[in-house]
Amino acid sequence: MSNSASEASNVQTLATLLQEEGYRAKIEGGAVRSMTSGFSVSIYPYRGSIQLRFGIQGQGTYFQPRHANEFNARYRFAKVYLDDDGDIILESDFLFDFAARSEEAAAKLREIMAIFDGTARFLRDKIEEAGDEAKAGSAIREEESSQSAPETAETPNGEVAADKSEK
Repeated sequence: MSNSASEASNVQTLATLLQEEGYRAKIEGGAVRSMTSGFSVSIYPYRGSIQLRFGIQGQGTYFQPRHANEFNARYRFAKVYLDDDGDIILESDFLFDFAARSEEAAAKLREIMAIFDGTARFLRDKIEEAGDEAKAGSAIREEESSQSAPETAETPNGEVAADKSEK
């Protein structure tokens, strides 16, 4: 079997196994698209392995490279990074024997999807944490700014006068 025929067969095998496990799986080019943790995931077959990958629009999430580093330090078999557009990308590679009996392959794929699902949920929590940190930091900066600004008072004729008690 040629390499491209083998890859097409592996894509079809993945789609069939996922569908048998109750996932909606659709072949798109050289990948299988499915869902996990509410995210659309692409699954790419490679020789003896598969890669699961999804992206989240990063704009407005407050997710920074340091958050990706914290994630990567905790999860050895997954990696998160920000792409050139600032989108958050999660990738994970798993060994996968396409020649295994269908029961063994299905069990392995169930395990892979459960691991990736847990990893995706942790990433979602990390993104929320980043937003909470940013909001808390913003509130602290606003409070500090209001405390350092001189108090003002309005005079009877409507003019604003600075508080002279600090002199």
